[in-house]
Amino acid sequence: MLVFKSLKENPFFQNNFKKEEKILLFDKVNIAKSFFKKFTGLIFSRPLDLNEGLLIESCNSIHTFWMRFAIDAVFIDRNNVIVRIIENIRPFRLSPIIRGAEKVLELRSGAIKHKCIKKNDALIFSNQAEK
Repeated sequence: MLVFKSLKENPFFQNNFKKEEKILLFDKVNIAKSFFKKFTGLIFSRPLDLNEGLLIESCNSIHTFWMRFAIDAVFIDRNNVIVRIIENIRPFRLSPIIRGAEKVLELRSGAIKHKCIKKNDALIFSNQAEK
């Protein structure tokens, strides 16, 4: 799955754009849908590259128990707008429950700063390669 950041200043009130203006953030994002995959997340994986991530659906809190590396977490609402960002969550930690979040994008620690991701950014998810 590909993840883009919308470059519109306010994607909900500016409908006069003919072409969606966006920038590619991540091109290797896996989706955790099953209970087991949501619970284990990145526990058994190697540290992520800057272009990789794990999207956990129907989720508003995460843990890093038994992980071997720190991660960044992006909490996203039903409109794919970022409601909270937590950087550098070390192993054996638990995030707070984030009100309004419906999914979480787990990333390599430092990816949020590197990709200039901010609260209220609108994300665009795509299963198709961009031409």
